[in-house]
Amino acid sequence: MDDSKQTFWFIRLMVCFFSISLMLPIPAQSQDANELRVLAWNVNLLPNNGPNDNGRRVLPISEVLNASRADVIVLSELQSNTFSFVLMQRLRENFPFNTRVLGRDGGNEDGGVAIFSRWPITTSQEIVFSRGNNWDYFSNKGVMYARIDKLNRIYHVFGTHAQAIYNNNETHKQTRDGQFAEAKTFIDGLNLPNNELVVLAGDLNVNFYDRSEYNAALRSMRMHSPDLSGIQRRPATYSPRSNTLRPGDSRAELLDYVLFSRDHLRPSMAASWVRQMRIPGGLPDDPSIVHASDHYAIEARFLVQPSQRCADAARAWSGGKAAAAAYAQLNEQQITNLCLYNQTRRAPVRCYRWLMAGDVDWSTGIPVEPFNWGDEIAPSAAAASAFCSGVVFERAFISCVNRRMARTNNLRATLERCRML
Repeated sequence: MDDSKQTFWFIRLMVCFFSISLMLPIPAQSQDANELRVLAWNVNLLPNNGPNDNGRRVLPISEVLNASRADVIVLSELQSNTFSFVLMQRLRENFPFNTRVLGRDGGNEDGGVAIFSRWPITTSQEIVFSRGNNWDYFSNKGVMYARIDKLNRIYHVFGTHAQAIYNNNETHKQTRDGQFAEAKTFIDGLNLPNNELVVLAGDLNVNFYDRSEYNAALRSMRMHSPDLSGIQRRPATYSPRSNTLRPGDSRAELLDYVLFSRDHLRPSMAASWVRQMRIPGGLPDDPSIVHASDHYAIEARFLVQPSQRCADAARAWSGGKAAAAAYAQLNEQQITNLCLYNQTRRAPVRCYRWLMAGDVDWSTGIPVEPFNWGDEIAPSAAAASAFCSGVVFERAFISCVNRRMARTNNLRATLERCRML
């Protein structure tokens, strides 16, 4: 790359650093230690894009990130040294803590992954994958780890960018699978407490809609994905047909994720959604371009304690006339467990299935443990429906179940119909 062009853009951006802003509002950060928001975004700041392309995008990228409500941001494709430095400086006011860029100063091109946090990063470590193919062979891709202390609650966040698949080469897929195994070994080797949340975020280069590969990746790393269905219709983080920066005809794919570990603390609520990270007014030199990267971001929100509202309602409801006899007196632990479990978009049906037979994870199809009532009698379908609808304030669910079950004994069809309410 031409040094004079690099210097020109660096000086220009440093001048703009203090003088140009898209004036996006900066939302108040969450002061709840039990809530963690993690955003992952492939920002496409690659050396081969050239200084003109990276230079016009880096400030808008920083502005839309600063306007997010995330506690933690995991960025990938930060390989441009000049513009990744500019971006880090621009994020420092709102995200004062960050790791270094993965694999930088390691001989090859760096791995392009870094973690930014509003809260102190008390420890960071990294590994570089042992194998890579094609362009990835020259990049120190791997996994970056940050231990984050949010108001005295510890979270463990890992960032990664896995092997890309070039020309549908099967060898590249095998390399990527090996990288997932290396990531799992790295996580296991840290011996993290199992009562703390562990999050893995980044561009996995696995398409959510290729269910075989997707499920295999989650099983390999023993990860869960927050439920995306019902929040957005066919979400995608790579969608050339809708992307104004890198338009094209390729199919839309969901390649970027924020996952949580099955072997550590399970969140009480986990939801994720795609964010296009649109630039208000578009790029300064081309208002028709409203996207700052060829990927969209994905954001997840985790809660690790039940809401007080749910707990209060459960206590009041469990002693009321509506309570089934078997559940007339819930102890505090049962209330806590139910509220932790029920804080999801599909709370009524998940609660019901859990009480009756043990739930199945929506994203993987893997059964999870049913609620243990101890010496309590097994609930009837009516009692379970009444209980779940009462705890999560959705009376429409019980009404729907009762109406349909009066006409048919097909429980599965009833649940599939009523969960759409």
